Amino acid sequence: MGAAALVARIVGEAEARAVRVIDEGNRTAAEIGARARAEAERVRSEMTARAKREAETILERTRSRVRIDLRQARLVARWRAIDRIFALAAERIKHDPRYPERLEQLARQYGTADANVERKGERTRGGLIVRQGSKTLDLSVEQILGQVREEYLPDLARRLFAETT
Repeated sequence: MGAAALVARIVGEAEARAVRVIDEGNRTAAEIGARARAEAERVRSEMTARAKREAETILERTRSRVRIDLRQARLVARWRAIDRIFALAAERIKHDPRYPERLEQLARQYGTADANVERKGERTRGGLIVRQGSKTLDLSVEQILGQVREEYLPDLARRLFAETT
């Protein structure tokens, strides 16, 4: 084998080896690219799933808050309705033509000869306060309706605001 043949053989082997190295590099690059794309897809999928879970959590919290706000608004409206009922009752009592007679009956019923009866409000529209010694009996419309309200509130609320499903 001559020098030219030897050089040709070495160059051929070098070219073949260069092709194998390039092919190996291309395969490695393709594998790395595939792994990178798979990793990117996995990360994207995880981030999408996490974002979806977070969005669902935020949505559920918002819905829950809206339900709480709605219940609270209903409760406030119910209390206002009950307050209005008792305010109307007080006005009806105070403007009842028989109201002064009833106040006199209360004064006689709860007062004695030595009792001090104070009229509350203009022309006794507010009720009476009976004082006898150290005892005071508040027979004002507000006080009586307050006691009635306390006693009947659970039943009144149940009747007025019965929940139907």
